[in-house]
Amino acid sequence: MRVLQILFNSPLSNGGIERIVLELSTMLNKDKNTVDVLCAGALDTYENAEFGRVISLKVPTYKFAGRLSTALRKIHYNIKLKKFVLKNQNEYDIFHFHGDVGGFKEMANLNSIATLHGFTKDASSKRNIIIKLILYFASIRYEIGNLKYAKRLTVVNKKIAQLINKKYNKKCVVIYNGVDTHKYAPISQEEKIRLRRSLNLQSKKRYAIFIGGDRYIKGLDIFVSVIDGIDRIYANVLGARSKTHKNIKFLGSVDEKTLIKYLLCSDVLIAPSRYDAFSISALEAISCGIPIIISNNLGICEIIEDNINGLVVNSLNPDYYVRRTIKLLSDYKQYREISYNGRKLALRHSVGIMYKNYKRIYM
Repeated sequence: MRVLQILFNSPLSNGGIERIVLELSTMLNKDKNTVDVLCAGALDTYENAEFGRVISLKVPTYKFAGRLSTALRKIHYNIKLKKFVLKNQNEYDIFHFHGDVGGFKEMANLNSIATLHGFTKDASSKRNIIIKLILYFASIRYEIGNLKYAKRLTVVNKKIAQLINKKYNKKCVVIYNGVDTHKYAPISQEEKIRLRRSLNLQSKKRYAIFIGGDRYIKGLDIFVSVIDGIDRIYANVLGARSKTHKNIKFLGSVDEKTLIKYLLCSDVLIAPSRYDAFSISALEAISCGIPIIISNNLGICEIIEDNINGLVVNSLNPDYYVRRTIKLLSDYKQYREISYNGRKLALRHSVGIMYKNYKRIYM
């Protein structure tokens, strides 16, 4: 079977959607399928990877546009990818579109699958009219196009499925994201101490971790307020730009190996997101045995039981996260139980199980 996976960023860029596409492509390749991944890039290139090929379509950066640069790049990329797909429609058996790419009428004539890793229309409901217009032309219209024209549709949580069924009368399959439970696995306390020393982290201090960009929707501002509200706790932030804070280290974008190291060195992951369709980082954390404290705005809440395999906060007020973090870190028995149950949950949501679910869709 020849499969073309289509997304915006490179699958090697280590974002949430990108890690899922990378894992899915790797599983397809191991299953003796031919896999290409199409994405936007600085140049038109064909690059060999472990799972197959990464095909990049040249899209300019639009530096003059400032914060609108990404929106313009997405619009440009969607124009180019349509031409590429139609030109090469006989080269592949399956075209799998991820997120806000695709959305063109001719998809109905292809063996096409679309996966919505979120729904921008839902996430943007409380934003101002200018932002809504930008989101519509850069993202929403392509997502709606995928709803209309893809032969099969999958989503990453039940809430999105219900919304699509209600508003668009379209049925879709819910496939939760999966985690590589071998790569993301717990380590002993002795190993954690050694790993912390290798990263110049203090071996006996408490560390929280935040994984995500500095976009407002991710809740980094809330996370910083939480850390400010707790004595004797340190934090590492992965994915956000450099800032100055006495107890927080901002590491920016990192590769997956570095991400795993910092995750394993942590005591708790805090994700006070204003919206996240799933949160692969939360799943990766519990797979490592790291308890999570998350807002109820994350799609992963559909599989998390509060106080059993994670802590769910029904508020964005930093004080609620402060209280629950202090209680968790001071209650060894609860900490161990949540860590153990989180790992058990992750084993039920491995990449292998995710792949089996997608394989049914492919067939």
